[in-house]
Amino acid sequence: IMPSEVSPVGFTARWSPATVATNYLLDVSTNAAFNPFVGGYGNRRVGDVAVCAVTGLAANCTYYYRVRAQNGGGISGNSEAIEIITLSVAPTALAATEITESGFTANWAGSTGATNYLLDVATDGGFANFVAGYQDLFCGDVLSAPVIGLFAGSNYCYRVRAQNGGGASANSSVIAVSTVPAAPVAGEATEITETGFTANWSASPGATNYLLDVAMDDEFTAFADGYQNLSVGAAVSRSVTGLSPASVVQLRWTHNTTKGRPTSRWNRPFFTFFNYIFTFNPSQKVLFFFLSSHQYGQYTL
Repeated sequence: IMPSEVSPVGFTARWSPATVATNYLLDVSTNAAFNPFVGGYGNRRVGDVAVCAVTGLAANCTYYYRVRAQNGGGISGNSEAIEIITLSVAPTALAATEITESGFTANWAGSTGATNYLLDVATDGGFANFVAGYQDLFCGDVLSAPVIGLFAGSNYCYRVRAQNGGGASANSSVIAVSTVPAAPVAGEATEITETGFTANWSASPGATNYLLDVAMDDEFTAFADGYQNLSVGAAVSRSVTGLSPASVVQLRWTHNTTKGRPTSRWNRPFFTFFNYIFTFNPSQKVLFFFLSSHQYGQYTL
């Protein structure tokens, strides 16, 4: 009968009981010739039972066992020899890498003698809810595996087992992984004043913190002081203060006709004018203005 409870350090030898036997003698060896015996398991008396725990063995090694029946009349011949391979030691799961919104790479340290690794991924640490396609996933003789098709900002766990000719090892420790949250959507600023405003954005599922950047250009090469990678917690808005007030320019725009061509003049009297308030970059002395959907201009001051 094939053994049971195989582990890296032993197994349970089993056999069919013989009629009127009162004792059994067990041999265990590392070779089929049974020379030498494993210490303590040469002609070992096990009593009137049909099982015997064999312990103190080495992981990922081949062993053989045989048994003889005994009664008042003497000892039987040897049973058929049974070959058994002890399991590999459970691998050590390592931290995930290459974590994205939809996946990560699971990693583990190798187990001597393993020819394959089995990967489990679940949404809970008890592995009651496996991710589809990631239960007993055959990975081959590798030390990492990509895990894809996950949800952004979600929590996952993985574990791994080493497999050899004797079977699969015990589970590794469990590694917890959180996928990267989806990028939040920035909303329009509110409560705009001369020196600040309130930045707003939509919540990203699973996010526990947001990082805020404020800059004076849309390439974000000139950050506002104190507003680069600013940690703002789990809120979905943040007051931005301490900014430089915008310069105010009064523009008087007049229309006159000289030789049939329209002209534009600054502060020209006697003509109708309009007041506009604009901001400009004082260091560059450049004013940008917008008068209507058809009128856009630039002046160097």
